[in-house]
Amino acid sequence: MELDKAKTTAETLIEVIKAEQFDKFPDIYSKDFFQNITQQQWIDDLNKLKEILGSIDSYTLTETNFEHNIDKPDDIVLVYEIQHSKFKSHQTFTIIIEDGKYKVFGQHIKSDAL
Repeated sequence: MELDKAKTTAETLIEVIKAEQFDKFPDIYSKDFFQNITQQQWIDDLNKLKEILGSIDSYTLTETNFEHNIDKPDDIVLVYEIQHSKFKSHQTFTIIIEDGKYKVFGQHIKSDAL
């Protein structure tokens, strides 16, 4: 996997969430992301997070890890520190290759405000 393409995927998602362009989710999230939650439930959760944390002001990549897999291509895990208008969060994105495209397979959000 190429780190630059993984970073572009994660940062595109951050910008999509910031702009509330939720119709672009199918282009960014993997098919498996929405197996345990519907897209609308995730949008509702993100809107609740925005109420608590505030809108996204800026973000910085703070950590990069490669997860080596035996039976599939490696994953890249990227951790971003995101400054919101009210609080800061740390978001972890797991990037995979699906159908030849870089996609977000997992997203974990942590903040002292949560």
